[in-house]
Amino acid sequence: MKVLIGGDFLPINRPQERLSAGKTLWGQELQSLIDSVDYFTVNLECPITDSLCAIKKTGPNLKVPTSIKEGLKNSGIDFFCLANNHIMDFGVEGLTDTETVLIDAGIEYYGVKTKKADKPYHIIQKDDVKVAFYAVSNNEFSHKKYFDNRGSYSINELALIRDIQTLKKTVNHVVIVLHIGIIYFPLPYDEQKELSRILVELGCTLVLSQHSHIIGCFESFGNGFISYGAGNLLFDKEKAHYNYSQVFELDFSKDSFELNIHYTEQELADNALVEIMNTSKRIELEQEYEKLTPALDNALLYESLLEKHISNYSRGVLNGMLVPTNKWLQRIARRLNIIKLIPMSVKMSILNTLRCKELNVIMIRILENEVYNKNSN
Repeated sequence: MKVLIGGDFLPINRPQERLSAGKTLWGQELQSLIDSVDYFTVNLECPITDSLCAIKKTGPNLKVPTSIKEGLKNSGIDFFCLANNHIMDFGVEGLTDTETVLIDAGIEYYGVKTKKADKPYHIIQKDDVKVAFYAVSNNEFSHKKYFDNRGSYSINELALIRDIQTLKKTVNHVVIVLHIGIIYFPLPYDEQKELSRILVELGCTLVLSQHSHIIGCFESFGNGFISYGAGNLLFDKEKAHYNYSQVFELDFSKDSFELNIHYTEQELADNALVEIMNTSKRIELEQEYEKLTPALDNALLYESLLEKHISNYSRGVLNGMLVPTNKWLQRIARRLNIIKLIPMSVKMSILNTLRCKELNVIMIRILENEVYNKNSN
């Protein structure tokens, strides 16, 4: 059984226009690859809805209109992963609209619980080979607990291990899709790497991380394969790293699998097609990641790369958390180093609350009560 797995899929702007007009999104080589496999799957990074009722959250509220349905029918996509941090950007209405469009388009989905279905995983089969795809996301604004038990499945390591053990009894292979990872960073954080390797040790064939919006490092581990970032298959932004991705071509038999990694690029030309990357650019990217791969098991190298990355984004993260979303205040904050203005005792308290599980639970509950108006006072 041949399966093609792509990364984040957000058909906004020009791709939205193409889908609404019933046109293809894929270049000739990629289309040929899609046509050659039995199943093609990607992560749908937004709801498909015409709703105007965006939820309150930090970050953008993403969506594409229901008019893309006709184009999706001819996209070659057989099933979508919906476990991500944007699928509930327009609440239960947006999720319900997405489900309706996908059902009408004949496309399966998994990683969510809806009013109609509970789908943490999706099983595909050809002849006597069965493969389960199981997806969970980071704990942001799409968690189903915030929407009356409707929404994305989020990471619960113990439940994940339990469900894998159950699935392994009924399928030949388990593919885990984790919507986690540090934004724009090609290496996993420690817990991400440890979890991915444990999942392979438990018998998962592949563990694929998405969410970082760039291609990440990857490794063969034990009897499986781990990717720490597939990149954006389709995002339509004029930034090079936003337009690069890996697609994983797999040939599953009952007891083994063969893997071929392809690199893709969304063209910046008017048609915005996604195509297999040219050889010279692919080799250049592969050489970049070969230099980074040793950091997976070299703590000193990893720490130096992580510190460099954090230094580039620390002000943005801190300002987003500590400064009200007023453009003038944000403009002032960008000129200042906010963390230096916070008393040391307060910084120590924040640090201890973030890293101590018991205090973390209490602080999350306090903030959830405020954000979701759960206080009776």
